[in-house]
Formats: sequence, C-alpha cells, structure tokens
Amino acid sequence: MIEFAKLIHAAIGTDSSWSVAITFALIAAALFGLLGWMVNAAYISSLPRFDIRMDSANFGAPGPPYDPNKYTLVVLVVSVSNSRSQSIAKDWNLFVKTPAKEFKRATPVPMGETLELKSSDPGSTKIYRQENALYLNTATKPIQPGDGVTGVLPYLVEDTTISELARPETTFRLTAVDAFGKEHENVKTRAQFVSEIHFPVIKDR
Repeated sequence: MIEFAKLIHAAIGTDSSWSVAITFALIAAALFGLLGWMVNAAYISSLPRFDIRMDSANFGAPGPPYDPNKYTLVVLVVSVSNSRSQSIAKDWNLFVKTPAKEFKRATPVPMGETLELKSSDPGSTKIYRQENALYLNTATKPIQPGDGVTGVLPYLVEDTTISELARPETTFRLTAVDAFGKEHENVKTRAQFVSEIHFPVIKDR
C-alpha cells in the first residue's frame, strides 16, 4: 500500500496528503462504479424480454350471458416470444382508446370450452377453443428463451360500438407482466390492422 501511495505521489507530482486521498477516492469510485455496472448489466441480461405482437383483431357481438347492446366482443390473436430468461406471462390487459375518449380498460372474458364470435354477416360465425387461450397457456408454463407462443385473447369493451372500434385512429394497447413483475406491451392503431383482420365483421377500407 505504501508503494502504491508513492506511485500516486509521483504520478500527481505533489506531496499533499489531501491530493493523494482524493486520488484514492476517485480510483475507488471508478472501480466500484465499474463493478456496479457489470452487476447491473448481468442482472438486466437475466430478465425476460417479451416481444408481444397483436397479429389480428376480430370484433363482433358477444353471445349469452353478455348483453350485445352494452358490450362489443374483441378477440385478439396474439404472438409472444422471449429472447432472454424463461418466464411466464400473466395479467394480460387490453386498453382501448377511441376518438374523443380516454383509454378504457377492456374486461377479459374467461373462455369455456368454446367461444363464439358472431359476425354482422348472416350465418357467419367463428369458434375459438379453450386450448388456444393465450392467458391460460402462458400463466403456468414458462416461455423458454428463443421460443414463442400464439393464442387467443377475448375481451369485452363496454359502451363502445363496432363502428367506433373500426375507426382508423382507434388505439389498442395490450400489456402482460413477466415473472419479475415487469410490464411488456404492444400498441397498434386500427389502421395497422387493415390487412390483418381475417373475419368478416368489419369491411377493410
């Protein structure tokens, strides 16, 4: 330590004890700062990184027991992939912002054996099955690094019509939480779904 102090004295060209003490403090701060950065970088790299993508959105009237005059059924087909450590994905929430309104949280619909989405076109119906429910498939089985899962997420949007949801500027924000409590999201406008909506509830422009 004494030899190191001599080197410091020689390097800074002074015999001042205060100058040496400050130099020691700066060196220690730099070393601890570097160590802290390395530890933090290692921690961040160990966290999951989800890439959530709303692949398609279907709108329609809900069946019983839901009131079709009060609710619109939104069924999203969603893909989620993970590029870091394994983790479950839970607490899937959808927020919808129509023109002239604030974001509104949609109500998740628990899926039974099947979920029926009725189109405005007579006799046109789409059936979704419980085995494809994304919120069930990601809540207990962790998504491994490099893997992905695709599934269905149904929601009820209150006091919002299909025509309001169909406006190009209507915004959809989908969120999920990983095992560490970090929120991940995907945001799209209705206009970005134009070529993706595959069920004839809404006519594409």
